[in-house]
Amino acid sequence: MTHRFIPRLSPEEIARQQLEGLRFTVRQAFKSPQYRKRLEACGVTPDDITSLDDLRRLPTVDVEDLREWGRRGIAPVVANERFGRIRLTHVNLDDGTAEGFAFLDVPAFSVQYHPEAAPGPTDAHYLFTAFARLMEGRDDYLDIDIATDRLSGWKFGADTEGEVA
Repeated sequence: MTHRFIPRLSPEEIARQQLEGLRFTVRQAFKSPQYRKRLEACGVTPDDITSLDDLRRLPTVDVEDLREWGRRGIAPVVANERFGRIRLTHVNLDDGTAEGFAFLDVPAFSVQYHPEAAPGPTDAHYLFTAFARLMEGRDDYLDIDIATDRLSGWKFGADTEGEVA
């Protein structure tokens, strides 16, 4: 059964749209210092993408790359015409998908993840702290010591005097 709302594209039009998307992606990646370095090491610039076969020339980024950038404190930043600079803030270490980002030129951030490592009432406390700071108009809304903030306000066995949890 064919639905009327599904466009019927010729193979040529599909290839044209795919090439347009590939060019856009490489242009965006080239705005990030980390990705630009990778592309330049392979001798690729956005202007070099002329066919879908050029996909083979592009470097890959895997979970180990993201982990290394995290260890070195490097967060990929891309420039967006509408929103300005956008920084990657959270990455799923199992599959490398983006789980959070922060806008650097407008006061906004977003995170979407499932807390496998530490599920419970404190897993995302730092995000609520960041949101409260953002609502207060603070510029430092994302400057949070996550380890300290996660446990803020919680009492544990040795911290309580005769209280039963």
